[in-house]
Amino acid sequence: KVFKNAFTKRKRLDKIDRLIKQRFPIRLGTNSDCFQPVEGHLRITEKTLQMLNGWDYPYIINTKSDMVADEPYRTLLINAHGGCVIQFTIISLNKELTQKLETNAPSISRRIEAAKKLAGDGIYTQVRVSPIIPELTSDPEEMKKLFRDLKDAGVKDLIVEFLRYTSRINMWVKEAFHGEIDLDEIYRRVGCN
Repeated sequence: KVFKNAFTKRKRLDKIDRLIKQRFPIRLGTNSDCFQPVEGHLRITEKTLQMLNGWDYPYIINTKSDMVADEPYRTLLINAHGGCVIQFTIISLNKELTQKLETNAPSISRRIEAAKKLAGDGIYTQVRVSPIIPELTSDPEEMKKLFRDLKDAGVKDLIVEFLRYTSRINMWVKEAFHGEIDLDEIYRRVGCN
């Protein structure tokens, strides 16, 4: 209904209508991944992409899932005439680290393979290397290998972000690593207070 109003109203448009009419891309998956396993049953993302494609409306999908490269999503992305960008989030090539920090996410190799498949279909594919955490995900040689692997997969560009550190995140990391990693200590060692 929101899209219909924005594109068919002739009188006064509200702020949302004006933004939609200007075709600002809609971002999916920024706060919660839209390709969680429940998508396989509910198909909410599939229906959303169908609706956006129906209006030739641009969108950006941020995900850690390789499901985005499976059918019917792959065909929906190929037919996104309004434009789409797929952003995969990858924090590291270190399997042990990623299994602890991203317990239920698909492996990094599956994400890179999905990026390769979509890039091969001509879909604009980016990777968010995020978050960079000093001493955990900041090894220069590992980063070089990751960047080479992503380039070989056809990824167009990278977005690199550092961890937005809070004491709550430190508690979560301590729990995930059974007290072996203390971000407060790491950040003190690298000169951050």
